[in-house]
Amino acid sequence: MNVRKLRENRKQQLLQQIAQQRQILSVLKIDWLRLTAPVDRGWQSLYQWRAFIVPGIGIAVFCAIKSKPRRLIIWPHRAVRNVLTRRITMNIVFLGIDLAKNVFQLCGVNQAGKPVYTKRTGRKELLQTLANIPACLIGIEASTGAFYWQREFEKLGHKVKIISPQYVKPFVRGQKNDGNDAQAIAVALMQPTMQFVPPKSPEQQDIQALHRARQRIVNHRTATVCQIRGLLLDRGIPIGSAISRARRAIPLILEDAENGLSSRMRRTIAELYDLFNDLGRRIHFFDKEIETVFRQSEACQRIAKVKGIGPKTATAVVAAIGKGTEFKNGCCMTGSGSTPAFEWRQAGADEYDEKRRQASADTFYSWCPRCRQGCHE
Repeated sequence: MNVRKLRENRKQQLLQQIAQQRQILSVLKIDWLRLTAPVDRGWQSLYQWRAFIVPGIGIAVFCAIKSKPRRLIIWPHRAVRNVLTRRITMNIVFLGIDLAKNVFQLCGVNQAGKPVYTKRTGRKELLQTLANIPACLIGIEASTGAFYWQREFEKLGHKVKIISPQYVKPFVRGQKNDGNDAQAIAVALMQPTMQFVPPKSPEQQDIQALHRARQRIVNHRTATVCQIRGLLLDRGIPIGSAISRARRAIPLILEDAENGLSSRMRRTIAELYDLFNDLGRRIHFFDKEIETVFRQSEACQRIAKVKGIGPKTATAVVAAIGKGTEFKNGCCMTGSGSTPAFEWRQAGADEYDEKRRQASADTFYSWCPRCRQGCHE
């Protein structure tokens, strides 16, 4: 017994040491990004450079600074003076970032909503650029990679909010491009009644990926069975619509030599049936992974105490809402897909957004016993 306690204490000490080392490394990483960050030399304002440079050659010197800022040797004291001027006048309160794959557009506005900073940067230089900007409120659109960049920006001391694209669209002015999109995000971020997307942890994204991958394979299996059913029905051989009935009936049909199927059609149906079985094995793999997550998660165990909830529903709820602290009440939680399925089917699918139709309508419908009884509250 004492040996077991010693091992547990030693394990806890090692975990604490590892956590401390990771914290130190994260601080060193932020300091390194700030030291190596590119200095903002006031490229956004040509007139400031003219104020500190001899008239007549201001444009030529400005172009040289923009192309090779770190190799400039002419007038170093005047360049430093301009940097100080920019640092004092650049008051970024809200920063909108238009996310992309390789190129990112930044637009910073002050408290009055006036743009004071615009920059186009690459993926590798994005964190260094933000490390050189004082802490502010950053807004990004809910898209691929948004939760990853949210975590990275928060490590640099910024506060990050994710906005749904449908709430950003009304603030876009002019033609749709990266600069106007970034400015629209910054303006939308200023709205006092703006609704933001709750953040997701890496664990939530892992669970959500399991459900998305499983649902994709389930849809593929359903399409395969429907194709087999259609091919057989075209030859006058009907089979049931259930997956279990198709699993039992297809081998018997292939073995029946008197049903009129040609050898080529039998080989085609046999290949599709092999694909059907392979997809079933893959679905079983994801079911086991979801069971493992369910057993290891305390939150899933608490949710499963409600009548009618199983491992799939419990893990889907945790992946969708996390701890649930972002929702004020149960009505706000309906945005995660908890609207009963029969409501949007009766009212028409076009009246509800794509998120509620895709993700968890059926899952939450099976979760809520009162909804199954016809409760509209």
